[in-house]
Amino acid sequence: MSFIEEEINKLKTWLIRQGYAEQSIKGYINDFKYLFRWLGNNKIDLEKLNQNHINKYYKYILKLRIKKSSIQERLNTIKLYDK
Repeated sequence: MSFIEEEINKLKTWLIRQGYAEQSIKGYINDFKYLFRWLGNNKIDLEKLNQNHINKYYKYILKLRIKKSSIQERLNTIKLYDK
């Protein structure tokens, strides 16, 4: 199992224990995978993720022209992972 798969499994387990609905878990997992793709494309290690990277990610997702709620969900995924 890869590091990313392990981290996704940890997040999923944590979300289940916290009582998140199945649909919410799926959404967070998808957003988490999206974050991992962005990190990989930008050659950023998850362990070294810092506020500067998060700001760059935020600017990137703003350019996608997605709903504000979707942007907030993607940022919330980072907050959840930090827990």
